[in-house]
Formats: sequence, structure tokens, C-alpha cells
Amino acid sequence: MRNHEHYPDPTATKAIANVMKGQRKKKMTSYEFEKVAKNAVIKLMKEKHDIDLTMSELEFVWFAHELGYKKCTLYAQKLGHYYPEVTYNRDANELYVDIYLKQSNTKISADNFDFEAHV
Repeated sequence: MRNHEHYPDPTATKAIANVMKGQRKKKMTSYEFEKVAKNAVIKLMKEKHDIDLTMSELEFVWFAHELGYKKCTLYAQKLGHYYPEVTYNRDANELYVDIYLKQSNTKISADNFDFEAHV
């Protein structure tokens, strides 16, 4: 079971995963993952945070495919400080949606980089 401290009610995520179970026998393409991920975020943000989004408003910020997993982070101006991350597990045929709340954004200029290995 995944730790959902930042998103305490994973029931909507489980519902999305249950809908997907048994429906796919072939590998999910990156384009299919993009649609599934965006639709999952649209659904969860409406249900959990009353934020209406459209497919065209959501943009991939980061995407990776490694060892049977596809993972992405998404952005839309309407999300404010919410930051969704979506993971597809091919072996389990499940989708996990984590919604993070941005706590801070701190700039550290190059002249303040610390290159020492503090023990």
C-alpha cells in the first residue's frame, strides 16, 4: 500500500485503477497514458478540490517510462499550489495519482551553492 499522507483519501484513485483492471492486454502507449493521466487528474481535482479543468489546460511537465512504469507530473494554472503526479504500473495494470501541495519555492543563487560534503 502506498503512503498517502499528502492525499489521505485514495478511494478515487482506487476507483480509477479498478476501471482500468482487465481492460488492457497490450502495452499502453505514451499517448494513451497522457490521456488516461490527464483524465484522472481532471476527475480527482473536481471531486477532491472542486477545481474544474479541461484536457487542453493540463500540460506534462515531466514524463518517464522505466521498467514497466510510466510516470508524469502535470501543470495547469488553475491548480495553484497543487502538483499532481501520475504513475501507471503495467504489471498490476493500475494507475496511482498523488496530489502534492507545494510548500515553498526557495531560490539559491550560484554564489551560495555549498559544495562541501558535511558529515
